[in-house]
Amino acid sequence: MIIDGDSVILNWSKLNHGSTKPRKMDNYNLQISPGTTIRLRKPKIMESRYELAIGEEVVGTIVLPKMFGTLAYVSSGKQEWILERKGFWKTTITLRKKDQETELLKIYVRNMSRRLLSFTSPRGEVYELVKEDFWGKTWIWKKDNVVLMRLHMKLGMKKSAEITFEHDDPMAAILMLAGTYALILKNRDEGATAGAVTAAVS
Repeated sequence: MIIDGDSVILNWSKLNHGSTKPRKMDNYNLQISPGTTIRLRKPKIMESRYELAIGEEVVGTIVLPKMFGTLAYVSSGKQEWILERKGFWKTTITLRKKDQETELLKIYVRNMSRRLLSFTSPRGEVYELVKEDFWGKTWIWKKDNVVLMRLHMKLGMKKSAEITFEHDDPMAAILMLAGTYALILKNRDEGATAGAVTAAVS
Protein backbone atom coordinates (compact mmCIF):
# COMPACT_ATOMS: atom_id res chain seq x y z
CA MET A 1 0.00 0.00 0.00
CA ILE A 2 1.33 3.42 -0.97
CA ILE A 3 0.21 6.41 1.08
CA ASP A 4 1.08 10.05 0.66
CA GLY A 5 -0.63 13.31 1.56
CA ASP A 6 -3.16 13.01 -1.23
CA SER A 7 -3.84 9.46 -2.21
CA VAL A 8 -3.79 5.75 -1.57
CA ILE A 9 -3.58 2.91 -4.04
CA LEU A 10 -4.27 -0.67 -3.02
CA ASN A 11 -3.70 -4.11 -4.57
CA TRP A 12 -2.00 -2.86 -7.74
CA SER A 13 -1.05 -6.43 -8.69
CA LYS A 14 -4.68 -7.61 -8.51
CA LEU A 15 -5.86 -4.60 -10.49
CA ASN A 16 -3.40 -5.64 -13.19
CA HIS A 17 -4.32 -9.34 -13.20
CA GLY A 18 -1.50 -10.58 -10.99
CA SER A 19 1.30 -8.50 -12.52
CA THR A 20 3.28 -5.94 -10.55
CA LYS A 21 3.45 -3.78 -13.67
CA PRO A 22 0.51 -2.01 -15.31
CA ARG A 23 -0.52 -3.78 -18.51
CA LYS A 24 -1.61 -2.42 -21.84
CA MET A 25 -5.21 -1.40 -22.26
CA ASP A 26 -6.22 -4.45 -24.31
CA ASN A 27 -6.10 -6.43 -21.06
CA TYR A 28 -9.14 -4.43 -20.00
CA ASN A 29 -10.86 -5.46 -23.27
CA LEU A 30 -10.91 -1.85 -24.41
CA GLN A 31 -8.27 -0.54 -26.79
CA ILE A 32 -7.73 3.19 -26.60
CA SER A 33 -5.20 5.02 -28.70
CA PRO A 34 -4.18 8.70 -28.66
CA GLY A 35 -6.61 10.80 -30.68
CA THR A 36 -9.60 8.62 -29.80
CA THR A 37 -12.73 10.48 -28.69
CA ILE A 38 -15.32 8.72 -26.55
CA ARG A 39 -18.71 10.34 -26.02
CA LEU A 40 -20.71 10.10 -22.84
CA ARG A 41 -24.47 10.08 -23.29
CA LYS A 42 -27.51 9.61 -21.07
CA PRO A 43 -30.14 7.85 -23.20
CA LYS A 44 -33.04 8.44 -20.79
CA ILE A 45 -33.42 11.62 -18.76
CA MET A 46 -35.09 9.92 -15.79
CA GLU A 47 -32.59 7.06 -15.51
CA SER A 48 -29.09 7.37 -14.03
CA ARG A 49 -27.56 5.22 -16.73
CA TYR A 50 -24.74 6.58 -18.86
CA GLU A 51 -23.12 5.10 -21.94
CA LEU A 52 -19.60 5.68 -23.23
CA ALA A 53 -19.47 5.23 -26.98
CA ILE A 54 -17.13 5.42 -29.94
CA GLY A 55 -19.48 6.34 -32.75
CA GLU A 56 -22.51 4.10 -32.21
CA GLU A 57 -20.56 1.35 -30.43
CA VAL A 58 -21.03 1.35 -26.64
CA VAL A 59 -17.67 0.58 -25.03
CA GLY A 60 -18.51 1.37 -21.41
CA THR A 61 -21.36 2.09 -19.00
CA ILE A 62 -21.90 3.84 -15.67
CA VAL A 63 -25.08 2.97 -13.78
CA LEU A 64 -26.17 4.49 -10.46
CA PRO A 65 -29.06 2.27 -9.29
CA LYS A 66 -30.18 4.65 -6.52
CA MET A 67 -31.17 8.23 -7.31
CA PHE A 68 -29.18 9.74 -4.43
CA GLY A 69 -26.74 6.88 -3.88
CA THR A 70 -23.04 6.92 -4.73
CA LEU A 71 -22.52 3.25 -5.62
CA ALA A 72 -22.17 2.76 -9.37
CA TYR A 73 -21.80 -0.29 -11.56
CA VAL A 74 -19.27 0.50 -14.28
CA SER A 75 -17.88 -1.45 -17.20
CA SER A 76 -15.40 -1.20 -20.04
CA GLY A 77 -15.31 -3.94 -22.63
CA LYS A 78 -15.95 -7.20 -20.76
CA GLN A 79 -14.66 -5.95 -17.41
CA GLU A 80 -17.13 -4.94 -14.69
CA TRP A 81 -16.38 -3.02 -11.52
CA ILE A 82 -18.07 -1.12 -8.71
CA LEU A 83 -17.15 2.47 -7.92
CA GLU A 84 -18.32 3.99 -4.66
CA ARG A 85 -17.74 7.34 -3.00
CA LYS A 86 -17.33 7.03 0.77
CA GLY A 87 -16.68 9.25 3.78
CA PHE A 88 -17.23 12.89 4.60
CA TRP A 89 -14.10 14.54 6.01
CA LYS A 90 -11.79 12.20 4.08
CA THR A 91 -13.85 11.34 1.05
CA THR A 92 -12.58 8.54 -1.15
CA ILE A 93 -13.64 6.71 -4.28
CA THR A 94 -13.03 2.98 -4.15
CA LEU A 95 -12.89 0.51 -7.01
CA ARG A 96 -13.57 -3.21 -6.75
CA LYS A 97 -14.55 -5.94 -9.12
CA LYS A 98 -18.23 -6.76 -9.33
CA ASP A 99 -19.33 -9.38 -6.76
CA GLN A 100 -16.07 -8.95 -4.79
CA GLU A 101 -15.33 -6.99 -1.62
CA THR A 102 -11.57 -6.48 -2.06
CA GLU A 103 -10.78 -2.85 -2.85
CA LEU A 104 -8.41 -2.62 -5.80
CA LEU A 105 -8.01 1.14 -5.87
CA LYS A 106 -8.74 3.99 -3.48
CA ILE A 107 -8.57 7.62 -4.61
CA TYR A 108 -8.95 10.66 -2.38
CA VAL A 109 -11.57 13.19 -3.47
CA ARG A 110 -9.98 16.57 -2.87
CA ASN A 111 -12.93 18.89 -3.73
CA MET A 112 -10.47 21.72 -4.14
CA SER A 113 -11.11 24.61 -6.52
CA ARG A 114 -8.86 23.12 -9.17
CA ARG A 115 -7.98 19.52 -8.26
CA LEU A 116 -10.72 16.94 -7.80
CA LEU A 117 -8.98 13.54 -7.67
CA SER A 118 -5.48 12.18 -7.25
CA PHE A 119 -3.58 9.00 -6.49
CA THR A 120 0.00 7.74 -6.60
CA SER A 121 1.07 4.45 -8.17
CA PRO A 122 3.58 2.11 -6.47
CA ARG A 123 6.16 3.39 -8.95
CA GLY A 124 5.66 6.94 -7.71
CA GLU A 125 3.61 8.17 -10.68
CA VAL A 126 1.18 10.89 -9.64
CA TYR A 127 -2.23 10.88 -11.35
CA GLU A 128 -4.46 13.95 -10.96
CA LEU A 129 -7.83 15.06 -12.29
CA VAL A 130 -7.71 18.85 -12.47
CA LYS A 131 -9.86 21.64 -13.87
CA GLU A 132 -8.49 23.23 -17.03
CA ASP A 133 -10.81 26.23 -17.34
CA PHE A 134 -12.44 28.63 -14.88
CA TRP A 135 -15.99 27.31 -15.37
CA GLY A 136 -15.04 23.66 -14.97
CA LYS A 137 -16.33 22.59 -18.36
CA THR A 138 -13.05 20.89 -19.21
CA TRP A 139 -11.11 18.60 -16.86
CA ILE A 140 -7.84 16.83 -17.56
CA TRP A 141 -6.27 13.64 -16.23
CA LYS A 142 -2.52 14.13 -15.85
CA LYS A 143 0.27 11.73 -14.95
CA ASP A 144 3.37 13.54 -13.68
CA ASN A 145 2.09 16.70 -15.44
CA VAL A 146 1.64 14.94 -18.80
CA VAL A 147 -1.95 15.29 -20.06
CA LEU A 148 -3.47 11.85 -20.68
CA MET A 149 -7.06 12.81 -21.55
CA ARG A 150 -9.49 15.72 -21.57
CA LEU A 151 -13.09 15.48 -20.36
CA HIS A 152 -15.33 18.14 -21.90
CA MET A 153 -18.49 18.24 -19.79
CA LYS A 154 -21.84 19.44 -21.12
CA LEU A 155 -24.37 20.02 -18.38
CA GLY A 156 -28.14 20.05 -18.46
CA MET A 157 -30.91 17.48 -18.17
CA LYS A 158 -29.33 15.18 -20.75
CA LYS A 159 -25.76 15.27 -19.49
CA SER A 160 -23.08 14.50 -22.04
CA ALA A 161 -19.34 14.74 -22.42
CA GLU A 162 -16.53 14.10 -24.83
CA ILE A 163 -13.41 12.35 -23.58
CA THR A 164 -10.38 12.84 -25.81
CA PHE A 165 -7.30 10.66 -25.26
CA GLU A 166 -3.96 12.37 -25.82
CA HIS A 167 -1.40 9.86 -24.46
CA ASP A 168 -1.52 6.11 -24.01
CA ASP A 169 -1.59 4.82 -20.43
CA PRO A 170 -2.29 1.38 -18.88
CA MET A 171 -4.80 3.01 -16.51
CA ALA A 172 -6.76 4.79 -19.27
CA ALA A 173 -10.04 2.85 -18.91
CA ILE A 174 -10.03 3.19 -15.11
CA LEU A 175 -9.22 6.91 -15.33
CA MET A 176 -12.01 7.47 -17.84
CA LEU A 177 -14.60 5.68 -15.69
CA ALA A 178 -13.49 7.13 -12.33
CA GLY A 179 -13.17 10.67 -13.69
CA THR A 180 -16.54 10.62 -15.43
CA TYR A 181 -18.20 9.08 -12.35
CA ALA A 182 -16.68 11.74 -10.06
CA LEU A 183 -17.83 14.58 -12.32
CA ILE A 184 -21.36 13.16 -12.57
CA LEU A 185 -21.58 13.11 -8.75
CA LYS A 186 -20.03 16.57 -8.48
CA ASN A 187 -22.61 18.00 -10.88
CA ARG A 188 -25.44 16.24 -9.05
CA ASP A 189 -24.26 17.52 -5.66
CA GLU A 190 -23.92 21.09 -6.93
CA GLY A 191 -27.41 20.92 -8.43
CA ALA A 192 -28.87 19.67 -5.15
CA THR A 193 -27.10 22.43 -3.20
CA ALA A 194 -28.32 25.12 -5.58
CA GLY A 195 -31.87 23.75 -5.32
CA ALA A 196 -31.74 23.79 -1.51
CA VAL A 197 -30.48 27.37 -1.44
CA THR A 198 -33.22 28.48 -3.84
CA ALA A 199 -35.86 26.79 -1.69
CA ALA A 200 -34.49 28.37 1.48
CA VAL A 201 -34.60 31.94 0.18
CA SER A 202 -37.93 31.69 -1.67
